[in-house]
Amino acid sequence: MVLLASLVGVVLTLLSTIFIIFDMWDWTVGVLIGSAIEVICIVTLYAGVDYFTKEQNYTYFALFYLIRIILFAGGIVLAACLTYVAHIKAINVFGVLIGYTPMQFVVIMVAIKEKHLPTSQPKKQLDEVDKNGNQ
Repeated sequence: MVLLASLVGVVLTLLSTIFIIFDMWDWTVGVLIGSAIEVICIVTLYAGVDYFTKEQNYTYFALFYLIRIILFAGGIVLAACLTYVAHIKAINVFGVLIGYTPMQFVVIMVAIKEKHLPTSQPKKQLDEVDKNGNQ
């Protein structure tokens, strides 16, 4: 999943380079930062689940969840402060949000796909099943 998050981030950043043509490079920087934060958040998601399954302790899961929320909020707050308070046009807030968004959809789609995978059932002998699927 981390590899997929990195790949999506790189593709999204490359797609956002179109903004450089229009002298809107802050969008590209925002997407790059948002994608990097998203990859770190995916790592903390899996680390939290891994610690929880090993230790059976909600403390680690809650800690990693808190880290993810701080990273998400921190990226937005930092971009907003630089743009609107300090008037530094280096990072676009909406670019950061664009960097966050695709991986959320990827995680949801992977979870849905894994949920709907057929469970392993004992294989029946071919001669036990007739043409209509009856035994």
